[in-house]
Amino acid sequence: MPGEFFQDVRFSLKSFLRHPSAAAAAAVAAMALGIGAAVAIFSVVDVVLLQPLPYPGADRMVAVWNHFTKLDFPRVGISEPELPEYGERATSLSAIAAVVTSQGNLTGGAEPERVTFAAVSPSLFPMLGIHPARGRVFAPGEDQLEAPHLAVLSDAFWRSRQADPKVVGRDLVLNGEHYTIIGVMPPEFRYPEKMDFWVPLRLDPKSPNADRGNHYLRVLAQLKPGVDLRQAQVQMSAVARQMQQENPALYQSDSGWGVSLIPFHEELTGDVRPALLIILAAVGLVLLMACANVANLQLERALARSREIAVRTALGEPRGRLIRRFIAESLAVAFIGGGLGVLVAAVAVRELTRIDPTAIPRAYAIALDARVLLFAVALALVSGLVIGLVPAVQTSKLSLIEALKEGGEKSVGGRGPRRVRRLLVVVETAMALMLIIGAGLLVHAFANLVHDDTGYDAGHTLTLQISLPAKKYADIPQIRAFWQRLLERVKPLPGVRHAAVIDCLPLGRCDLSGSYFNEETMLATAAVPPEADLRLVTSDYFRAMRIPLKEGSFFPPLDGSEVPRVLIVDEDLARRSWPGQSAVGKKLKLTRNQQFPWRIVVGVVGHVKNNSLSPTSREQLYLPIGTFPENSAYLVVRSEGNPQSLAGPIRDLVKKLDADLPIYDVQTMSNRLASSLAARRFSMSLLLSLAVLAIFLAAVGMYSVITNSVNQRNREIGMRMALGAKRRDILRMVVGEGIVMATVGIAAGLALAYWATRLLASLLFGISATDLVTYLATSLLLIALAAVVSYFPARKATRVSPLTVLGRE
Repeated sequence: MPGEFFQDVRFSLKSFLRHPSAAAAAAVAAMALGIGAAVAIFSVVDVVLLQPLPYPGADRMVAVWNHFTKLDFPRVGISEPELPEYGERATSLSAIAAVVTSQGNLTGGAEPERVTFAAVSPSLFPMLGIHPARGRVFAPGEDQLEAPHLAVLSDAFWRSRQADPKVVGRDLVLNGEHYTIIGVMPPEFRYPEKMDFWVPLRLDPKSPNADRGNHYLRVLAQLKPGVDLRQAQVQMSAVARQMQQENPALYQSDSGWGVSLIPFHEELTGDVRPALLIILAAVGLVLLMACANVANLQLERALARSREIAVRTALGEPRGRLIRRFIAESLAVAFIGGGLGVLVAAVAVRELTRIDPTAIPRAYAIALDARVLLFAVALALVSGLVIGLVPAVQTSKLSLIEALKEGGEKSVGGRGPRRVRRLLVVVETAMALMLIIGAGLLVHAFANLVHDDTGYDAGHTLTLQISLPAKKYADIPQIRAFWQRLLERVKPLPGVRHAAVIDCLPLGRCDLSGSYFNEETMLATAAVPPEADLRLVTSDYFRAMRIPLKEGSFFPPLDGSEVPRVLIVDEDLARRSWPGQSAVGKKLKLTRNQQFPWRIVVGVVGHVKNNSLSPTSREQLYLPIGTFPENSAYLVVRSEGNPQSLAGPIRDLVKKLDADLPIYDVQTMSNRLASSLAARRFSMSLLLSLAVLAIFLAAVGMYSVITNSVNQRNREIGMRMALGAKRRDILRMVVGEGIVMATVGIAAGLALAYWATRLLASLLFGISATDLVTYLATSLLLIALAAVVSYFPARKATRVSPLTVLGRE
């Protein structure tokens, strides 16, 4: 039996390849698109969500985060004093490590270079179970302040340096300090991603960072053998309660403070997981539509051969043999389509990773490997079986007597098969509507984000980053003098309207914030103080970004003199702190410590979306950049023309000021704004592409069914015209058939979409998941599509000659 079945499959494959028809080509194309889309998305999901991380110890790793849920801080880093306390008190953890990513100036080569590195605890590499490809990793104790400077290179960075086999023992100069290279990591190690190298993390208990309230460390921990995540979380929560009792002023009860443990895999993929699962479900719908399309085409072919089938049955061929033959034919279509689908998937994967590699975690590992190819084979097999069952079941119900009559018209056009084909079109329409509504909601939400007021004007603005090495620029006067000299040389450049310096740009992925107090809240010691974004700027920053001045004045220019104790607040902070009053002249303090001075508000500016484009964002507070020593900052230049044209002249100016300083992260503000939308654009683009594919498949399915219906009803149409029916009546009848099918599918699709689009809620902005306009517009689009698709077979129906039909009778 299996041998005969495989012979049928081979025979069907040869028949399709030797005698291709339009129907067979359409079926193969539909399967190629459906399977190709499914395989492409599965290759992404497999790497991001299904495959284990390529680190032996990753399955017992967790990320450790503080949270202040009542202050809307779901994840906050760990402070230096908290790190050893968590390691000592949490007995469910076998090891703990901290990570701080940073950038630095690499000198000693032909040109200074900006590099990205991570300072890590020596325990990190053993926790992950990773061994270096060359040399060694950090040993315990090499993170002490007096230990020598060491570095472990990434494989990519090592290869960019000609893959020197004798690199171990050589030096590199980072921020003016010499680091000895002791190892090179294997290619698969990329944590954190895009690091050039790793250095030991040195924690100084006497430094300004060693503050219990300075939560800047990213922390990973390893669970002890036999301890699961739930047990570890229960114990960590107990540790948090104990620390809260010991430090009630810092961990206030009404702040919602606590500690969360997140699985390491989820930590790396959590943000993209919901979008990928939604897209995977969407591509599953597209594949079902492709299967429905091919099932329709196969049913049409089977019904056209009803007389042949009846003869075979009458001559004694078993019905089981006929069913196997139909399934074999469908499997042939599915496997040919699957083979082409793999090629479609290869192109799609390449384009997916090109859209924005940063939008997909571990995008570098996405490939059509053996797991993905096995998935493609399984899809083709299941699809072929499902498709083959439709014509097999329907043809098994044929009436031999009717089928053996000349023409077999009644059997070919019977009500049962016709209803099945219409039902398949209705299902396709419903699924297409679900995808179109989902894509429409995402497009609408994306448009809302793009056109939402950010609080600044991103056009004609160039931004770039400069970092001053602490060894060379060791004190505040040196740092102030550099920024002052830079601005003095940039402002006269042709095309420059305004130039300023800020420590962290909007959407710069930096979460610099702090508590603030006015004279009233300073006295309310029991209350949790309000939190605001903190930014250090020069006077022209607001003009360069076109942030409106609502009240008061900007800062005085940076001139090297003592920095006045002033600040600027945004309108939200002013409204909250002094409702109904002028904020100018009021006093604020950034700490309850009486030794720190009060600062005077000199201006109120518009609110800016600093950290994201979400509807809500923290209030903002601006200080003169000379207030604190900021070695790393951004230059912001508003130009009269193309801002990119200023990058070269500014680079030359910086080189004249200090030949060892690279400029980096050179982008227009418009590009930064676009990059912040990368993840949403990625999800929207994928779902929109799938929706377009669904529309195409629904249109093809509907056209096929209506065309076949017209062909079967030639006699009826001719008789109607002979009895006086006009051409417009026939046109209305056929087009109406398509609209009725579409309407039934839309009704079902609306009900399904009402439930399914709730899953998109986290991806929407400024629009409800049940937006009436989107639902109505997409429904009208499908009705219009049905009318257009039905029109062409309807025109063919109007050309039926009554005389020819009557002559046949």
